[in-house]
Amino acid sequence: MTRKHLGIVMVFLFSSLFTGGWVHCFAEDAETSVVRDPAPSVYLSAEPQVKPGYLRKAEREAAKLERKKKKAYKKAIKENLNRSMEIQTPEVRERMKLNRKEANKAAREKRKQNKARSRAAARKFR
Repeated sequence: MTRKHLGIVMVFLFSSLFTGGWVHCFAEDAETSVVRDPAPSVYLSAEPQVKPGYLRKAEREAAKLERKKKKAYKKAIKENLNRSMEIQTPEVRERMKLNRKEANKAAREKRKQNKARSRAAARKFR
């Protein structure tokens, strides 16, 4: 840095210090650190955000495929249960039905207890 440039830098430095230029810089940093909501124009746009047709079609087809898979899975489980019942002797079949009923009843009671427990906790921390 030459003497000529050094003088210009010093003049700028002193002028900014005495005129409060540094305070303005720090205030700007504090403002930008605050998180703000997006402009209201984003919420009030006249046109809704619409996806292109090919994307909507792909999403519909994916959802349809997912529903088919779930349906096929449930059907397979039901068929396996029925098959496992068919291959048993009548006495074992009756025991299996009773066991299934008792298991369903126990699961229902457990769900009720969990629901009541979570409701009580929700009231506690309101």
